[in-house]
Amino acid sequence: MVVDVLFPMALPFAPSYRIAEKEEEAIAVGAYVRAPVGKRTFLGVVTALHSSHGEPFSLKFITSIENHLIPISPPRIELWRWISEYYMCTMGEVMKAAILSKPPKIADMCHEPVHPPVVSQGEQPP
Repeated sequence: MVVDVLFPMALPFAPSYRIAEKEEEAIAVGAYVRAPVGKRTFLGVVTALHSSHGEPFSLKFITSIENHLIPISPPRIELWRWISEYYMCTMGEVMKAAILSKPPKIADMCHEPVHPPVVSQGEQPP
């Protein structure tokens, strides 16, 4: 399987990468992945899935799938595409402006909020 990955940088296209067969079920549009760009590895978002590619052997592999990060919804990716066309910039520049400096982790979003106990007037707190 081949995926297109959007990085938060001014690339004129989303580069394509290969995925190992054992990881194909874990990948979806909007998932965060780490992939090599030049000599460095960057965090990016999967924007498209393809069953094949013209020259799959020339593509690099995804380094890792970051399942602990909350994925980006496909409608949000489409919004980024529209914004990039409207403002004549790259999707990577829109992504860089739209996401937080650190994407939120699923574990950070799962626990219940902590509220102080409600104490009536005249009662002692527990």
